[in-house]
Amino acid sequence: MKKALSAGIVLLSTISFISKAQTWSGSTPGNIYYNSGNVGIGTTSPSSNLTVSGDIAYYASGTYPSLLSNSYSNTSWHGPRIGFSRYRGTASSPSSLASGDFAGWFDFFGYDGTTAQRVGQFVMTVDGTVSTGVVPGKFTIATANASGTNTIRLTAYANDYVTMANNGGRVGIGTESPDAKLAVNGTIHSKEVKVDLTGWPDFVFKPAYKLPSLAEVKTYIDKNQHLPDVPSAQEIAKDGLNIGEMNKLLMKKIEELTLYLIEEHDKNQKEIEQLKQQLKAVTNK
Repeated sequence: MKKALSAGIVLLSTISFISKAQTWSGSTPGNIYYNSGNVGIGTTSPSSNLTVSGDIAYYASGTYPSLLSNSYSNTSWHGPRIGFSRYRGTASSPSSLASGDFAGWFDFFGYDGTTAQRVGQFVMTVDGTVSTGVVPGKFTIATANASGTNTIRLTAYANDYVTMANNGGRVGIGTESPDAKLAVNGTIHSKEVKVDLTGWPDFVFKPAYKLPSLAEVKTYIDKNQHLPDVPSAQEIAKDGLNIGEMNKLLMKKIEELTLYLIEEHDKNQKEIEQLKQQLKAVTNK
């Protein structure tokens, strides 16, 4: 009876010892460990339900192969997350990152018939000087090549979208074919628009500028039904309106109009002086 009891105690002790971070069977050499309810692969001290020290490869087929995470909490900022931590140095002696270091990224690949080629990636990069409590970051969304038509597209709902075309970094809002650095198919609401310009028409006030006579302007208007140098209604309908150039042109016309007024004022003043002299001569008789 004592021998049987002793054997039972030894057996239970052995089972208890084995259950504490012992290698599971089925691998040579074994590297899957069970410790206090946690499973470790490549580590004997798993810190979560499943801890992997090494790379993970996931293979699946079907309509929507998925990795799903369900979270239940009444706290607003609780929820599933994916976290990346990057260090320099080693696990036993880590050091801070430096500007330009990758903090982490997502890569997307597609099979080209021969091998899997990179399609695009999300990259987080350290962008600036690292100091205590501060690691400045830069988030980059990039495609692997420029063969697509709209390489980046952000969609809110249905046809409400922002696209970035591959032809010179052009951005389109509400259009998939931007023809300028920023093309908007719709209304723009702004408090202020700043346009960088050169060639502002101060030259109109220089003595060398030849101001057309009002008779010449009238002849041009009678023939073309619009002001000289100003695009016609047909041209505006076809090519649109360049805000910067149009403002320069409007200022030129305002300056020309000012010169006409000054010219007319001088003429009137001269006539007034002549009339005063004539009136004085008549009065003195």
